[in-house]
Amino acid sequence: MQAERDQFRELAARAQADGINYRNWAEKEFKRLKAQGSERAVTALLPVLDNLERALEAGGDGQGICQGVRMVRDQFLSALETLGVTVIDPTGQEFSPLLHHAVALVETDDPAQDGQVIDVFRKGYSMNGTAIRPAQVRVGRLKETPEPAPEAGAQE
Repeated sequence: MQAERDQFRELAARAQADGINYRNWAEKEFKRLKAQGSERAVTALLPVLDNLERALEAGGDGQGICQGVRMVRDQFLSALETLGVTVIDPTGQEFSPLLHHAVALVETDDPAQDGQVIDVFRKGYSMNGTAIRPAQVRVGRLKETPEPAPEAGAQE
């Protein structure tokens, strides 16, 4: 019985050591993956920074600067796309609190615009199908028709 007891103690100690080793490995792996993801993001964005610096150094006429900034914006959006980020463009869509943040209501006479996004103040972005920043939008709301005033002399 003592030999069996010693065997179970040894098995328990090994299991405990395996658990500790696994936890330590998992923590190191999590840190490594997190650092790798951050490195990937920074690596994708560094060329954008390089081109912004080139655009600022170029100076010259205002039109050249605007064209350079547009190109950098396109490159930046491309870099975000490689990281799984997509732009939420809700113009004309039905308002959804999961994707949009209403900052204003706009009264409309058109019933088709009731509850629809009228315009966008700030673009939203999603990553892997989840909104990481909702779009700030103005939403259409059908004008309420005032109730007719009661006729003079009418009894209720």
